[in-house]
Amino acid sequence: SPPLITELSQVRVLVGPPNTYRNMALKEKNFKFKSIFKIYIFLRKIIMSFNNISKIFFVIFHFFLNNSKKARKLFFETSGNNFILSEGKEIFIVSTSDQVIAKSIYVKRKFDIDKFFIAKNILNLKLKNITFIDIGANVGSICIPLVNRNLVEKAIAIEPDPLNFKLLKANITLNSLEDKIIPIEKALGKEKRGNINFELSKLNHGDHRVHTGKNDQINDDEKNRKIINVEVTNLDLIIQSYQSEDYFIWMDTQGYEGYILEGAPFTMNKGYPLVMEFWPHGMSGSRAYEILKKSLSESSYIYFYNLNEKIHQKIVLNESNLDALFKKLSIEETHTDLLLTI
Repeated sequence: SPPLITELSQVRVLVGPPNTYRNMALKEKNFKFKSIFKIYIFLRKIIMSFNNISKIFFVIFHFFLNNSKKARKLFFETSGNNFILSEGKEIFIVSTSDQVIAKSIYVKRKFDIDKFFIAKNILNLKLKNITFIDIGANVGSICIPLVNRNLVEKAIAIEPDPLNFKLLKANITLNSLEDKIIPIEKALGKEKRGNINFELSKLNHGDHRVHTGKNDQINDDEKNRKIINVEVTNLDLIIQSYQSEDYFIWMDTQGYEGYILEGAPFTMNKGYPLVMEFWPHGMSGSRAYEILKKSLSESSYIYFYNLNEKIHQKIVLNESNLDALFKKLSIEETHTDLLLTI
């Protein structure tokens, strides 16, 4: 009947075509999604702009750090990391708890290597075919640059402290020198084999020392040191085990040098160029000075040079001259390095 048709028409008008409301809902959703997406793109651009600013900042800071010793010093002293990477001519990973050698490597890009060049110039040596013996190698601050720059053919690096030795091996690998540097985790002394007590400095990882039980404890860092047990061998055994045509010996063992020379009569008779630390305080603490003089008097060495002097004079190696130097440095409370020659 007509009323029914009218009602149905009204219903049809109200309901509309089947997809009308679904399409409207989709358009509304698309509009919301596009709006959210536009906001996301806008925010992303802002964030990326800040990211580019931070990148520029770090590029500038990195340049400043690489070219400023003051900046590197500040960064080393304020670093919250246990270890830090130093990138110069050589790559080193060092401990931030070492305030002497590690700090010098990071800040100055070197430690004590200048004395090697002084010794080389004094002797006018051509060193490419020489094996460098680094006694007290620490993290490789001397032997790694020498081998890496082809100043010597290869090296034997001797270091007893476990942490220093791990860093030494890591630095050898970082500089791709595994086939040219042999690391040995031992202390040197008189005996061919055995174990020995070794005391660790908290502030200077180059000042670890063989613990004799009589060591002086004048400075704060010399008191209450941790004592560990390490393997020991002697220099003669190493020299005879690693055959080479010639050697250059570098020794820095914090006053224990006399015992090392006492255990190396074969090496001392060869008269290889030898640079050794001469530190009255350390030698007094280890009771090694008299042993050092005796070992040198029985060796083939005839002269020595004081590498800390501006003018490097050849000095006759005898007890009188050594005693005079010992007294002078004791009064000044300092040390030097001696080049011994035949």
